[in-house]
Amino acid sequence: MVNGTWGDGTTTDVSETVADGASPEGVPTGMVADPGFTGGTWGVDPASAIITADATFTYTFEEESVAPPEPTTDPDATASGDEAEPKPTDTAIPSPAPAPPLPSTGDNSHVGFWTTLMALSAMGLFGMALAIRNSGDMRRQ
Repeated sequence: MVNGTWGDGTTTDVSETVADGASPEGVPTGMVADPGFTGGTWGVDPASAIITADATFTYTFEEESVAPPEPTTDPDATASGDEAEPKPTDTAIPSPAPAPPLPSTGDNSHVGFWTTLMALSAMGLFGMALAIRNSGDMRRQ
């Protein structure tokens, strides 16, 4: 639940265990928006979802849009009939913009390949160290 409450006034998560390949039976209804929020939708509708793995469904209310204030004219306009520039009476405070998406790094390499290469290199170094150690033992005899 985001920006609202369940029909019973709570905000705690609601859980249901569903058999693999089935749909949830108890989809909550009657949600109430917090002040300043309206509407409300499921990100993915759980009533029509077929569950095949762990899934989380979130019901979200959207922030109400605030209309910009109407401009007013200056009451101290000159007598010559010139219209004064309209001035807004209130300034709406914009809501913060959502965070921009993270940039793509372009790194499409295969982690498994590089991990295997690193392991093989480590084994090669270990083998060389043993060979050098053993060759030194043979000269002492």
